[in-house]
Amino acid sequence: MVPLFIVDLTRGTGHFNLGQGIVGTTIGIGASVSTTYAGYLSDHFGSPIAFLALTGVAMVGFIAISTLMPETRPAHHSAIALS
Repeated sequence: MVPLFIVDLTRGTGHFNLGQGIVGTTIGIGASVSTTYAGYLSDHFGSPIAFLALTGVAMVGFIAISTLMPETRPAHHSAIALS
């Protein structure tokens, strides 16, 4: 799904590869940092706190995407014919 989102957002700009690189880099950084972060929290505060913290990070990401990502689907105006 990620490449489809990138294609949709970069359509007509010629920046698909740049978008793919940015998303791939971000995913790699997130995967690296999350294990370190969760391990630290688990060692110092316990596993439930680590899971809650990672859930909080995921919720922040979900809310950001839900509110900030533009709708790219063209507006569809359907007219009802009254005869």
